Amino acid sequence: MSKIQVPVSIDVVNEPAAGFVLGTTSTAQNVIIVSGPESEVSRVDHAEVEINVENATSDVNISLPVRIYDADNNPINSPKITMSKNELSATATILQTKQLPISCTVNGSLLDGYVTDGEVETDPAYVRIAGKSNTIKNLTSIMIDDAIDITGYEKDFSTQVDIRDYLPDGVTLVDNAKATSPEHIHATNLPDGYSGEIVFDDDDTLTLHLKGLENALSSIDPNALVVMADVKKYMEDSDISTLKQGTIDIPVTVTLPDDTSLKEKTTVTVKITSD
Repeated sequence: MSKIQVPVSIDVVNEPAAGFVLGTTSTAQNVIIVSGPESEVSRVDHAEVEINVENATSDVNISLPVRIYDADNNPINSPKITMSKNELSATATILQTKQLPISCTVNGSLLDGYVTDGEVETDPAYVRIAGKSNTIKNLTSIMIDDAIDITGYEKDFSTQVDIRDYLPDGVTLVDNAKATSPEHIHATNLPDGYSGEIVFDDDDTLTLHLKGLENALSSIDPNALVVMADVKKYMEDSDISTLKQGTIDIPVTVTLPDDTSLKEKTTVTVKITSD
C-alpha cells in the first residue's frame, strides 16, 4: 500500500451573469491524501473540484466531489484508491463590474501670461472596475486629484498616471492592454508551398486588449505571450480552398492564464507568398 499527498485545484466552468466577473476561488483545503496500491497511486498527479458559476450574481459556496487525474489530465477511476476527502467545500467570489469616467483636478500655476481652462483629457476616458456591489454602487468616477501639476508650464503637456493608485479599497481594474512585439507573433498551419509574414504598423507592436481581474492581468508578461495566426483555420472558417498571394487579416489566438481572456477579436495582417 502507498499513500501520497496531492494538490487540489479548482476548475471554473461557464461565466457569471452579464455585468459580473469571477473574483477569487478557494477550497476548504488545498491538498488531500490518496491511498491504495502503489501501482495505482503512482498514477495520481493532482485532484480537482469543478465549480459552476453560470449566470452567478453573488458568491458561489458549494460542496463538490473531488476527482483525481494523471499528469496528462486524464481522470482516474479506480476502486482500489481511497481519498481522505471525497468532497470539499469551494467558494467562487463574484464581483460586480461598472464602467466609470476618469476625473482629474489641476494643481499649481502656469507661467505669467498663460491661462488654462482646467480641462484634462485622459486616455482612456473610462475604465471598467469590479468590486462587491455595496462597494461600487455609489462610485460615479475615479478621481485623480494630485498627479497633474501645471506649475511653470506654458504649453500643453502629457503625463503618465497609474490608475491603480486611485482605486478605492476593495475595487480592482477589470480590463487591461498588453503590447507584444513581432518575435512573439507567428503565422502557423500554412499550406505546403506557402509562407506567411506578419505585417505591422509603424510601431511594430500588436496591442492585445485583455479582460480579467487586475491582479491576474498585472502578472502577464507581454514578452512571454505566444500569439498565433492559424492560416488553416482561417481558410476553413472562411470556406477558402486555395490560398492566394497577398495580405489577409487573420484572427489570433493567445495562450493566457486562467481567469483572463481576449476582450475582443484581434487580427493581424499576414503577407502570403508562394515558395
